[in-house]
Amino acid sequence: MVSPEVNTYYGAKTRCQERGGILAQIHNQKVQDILAFYLSQLETSNEVTDPDFETRNFWIGLTYKPLMDSFRWDSGEIPTYSSFAFGQPDNQGFGNCVELQASSAFNWNDQRCKTRNRYICQYAPEHIALWEVGR
Repeated sequence: MVSPEVNTYYGAKTRCQERGGILAQIHNQKVQDILAFYLSQLETSNEVTDPDFETRNFWIGLTYKPLMDSFRWDSGEIPTYSSFAFGQPDNQGFGNCVELQASSAFNWNDQRCKTRNRYICQYAPEHIALWEVGR
């Protein structure tokens, strides 16, 4: 689910959890390519309900953990795949949260967690099945 509204990283994480999901995790190139294609289509066609967004970027569920000196998915997993944009992560502005960056074909960028972006929630198949029967 791609949000129509914007939020900080931790606000977005909470909104996904309230709906029974998590911020999206990208574990391979195929999923990265599908999301990049889909988001590039949204750029021209999707209405944003909140005009207060700062960027055209999207939060995913990856953050830098200074104590562990590594990026981790919100589940605690160490990424086995990454798609950082050229020159990223660069920690400009102490960016510990990861976004899909529109200006780099939706490759990853480290960003300040308080930036207000749209976000992508990921749900388990059994959760989605409940929506289809109107529950």
